[in-house]
Order: sequence, then C-alpha cells, then structure tokens
Amino acid sequence: MSPRWRWSELLAKYPLCQIVTASLESGRVATSRVPLYHAHRDGSDFVAGHFARVNPHWKLWAESSVTVCLIDGAHAYVSPASYAVPSAVPTWNYCTATLHGEPQVMDDTETVDSLLSSLAVFDPQLRSKIGPTELASYERARPAIVPFQIAITRAERKEKVSAQRSMADQEGIRADLVRRGGADDYLAMLDWLSGLPGPERSAPHA
Repeated sequence: MSPRWRWSELLAKYPLCQIVTASLESGRVATSRVPLYHAHRDGSDFVAGHFARVNPHWKLWAESSVTVCLIDGAHAYVSPASYAVPSAVPTWNYCTATLHGEPQVMDDTETVDSLLSSLAVFDPQLRSKIGPTELASYERARPAIVPFQIAITRAERKEKVSAQRSMADQEGIRADLVRRGGADDYLAMLDWLSGLPGPERSAPHA
C-alpha cells in the first residue's frame, strides 16, 4: 500500500498547488493556488507557472523569504465502522507532497513561452493549433502576467492510506467508501499507488 513514487507523478495528477511564501524580513505571508508543471533541466528539478500581475505574491520573492509548494492528492474520511473490529477512532487518509524551493520571476520576454509551455502540459491539443492570431493575443496579455519557476531544493512526500491495518480492514475501508460514494478519486489513487513498482515505504523520495 506504500510503494515508491515521485512527487512529479503526484503533481501530474494534481497540478493545482498551494504556494506559500513567508518573508523573513517583514513577516508577511502570501498564499496562492496555482497550476504548476514539472520541468527537469541540467540535472535540476523545477516547477513552473504564472501569476496574474495583480496578485502581489510574486513581489514577496524580492525579500528574503521561504517558499513551499503543497501538492494535495486525493483524500477520504475513514470510518472505524468499516474495520473488521470497529474499535478505533475516525481518521482521514490522504496523499501529499511538499516542495521546498527557490523562486525566480522569469524575464518579461519569456511570458509567451511560459504560456505555451503550460498549454503543452495541460492542453496539448490546443497547443498544437496555436497560430499567429493566438500568439498575438498572448503577446497582448503579456503585461498582465508574471511567469515564474521554482528550483526544488527538497521534496517530502507522505501517504496515509491505512497501510498498517489488516487486509480485512483495508478491504472494509474500500467497501465502505464505495457504498458511501464520492471517493472515486481516492480509490483511483489507491490503485495508482499500489500499481507502482518498488520497495520503498516511508522515506521521502524526490
């Protein structure tokens, strides 16, 4: 129930991340929900995206600050009634990753390329149809957009999926979630986790 996986795989499934920046100078904190995508260049990992220029989050990066990106995978409530012997407290299962990194606001001339890179990840069919008209539209939008990348310095991942419970309990949890409905994404995530190869169980893996 806890195989080896990479944070980039979770990001590909759940790209809408929470970016949190805390200034070490002013004490201000900024949070933003932004779709991010993974890039690997010259042996280093990055996540990239863009802000609307009116979002002041990017301005905080000019100060000495700390930034983390939170990837929230699927999650589900687990009722003790689903256990073979219902003698435990209620709990919540989830799969997450926390990325620590060094943000960089990209040059204004890179805005259109950043938008095209995002499309290549999130909407490849549309990206293949981009022509001069669309490029001109993106160019007009350039003053309103701030592209950025974050060099990943440390990645932590964690899944809490009742791996310590007996197989009977795990089967009971799945049956209860199916009966209650609304947990299809979590059940699909369990299948994804259990379908990956590798023996690692708990150590953070970038």
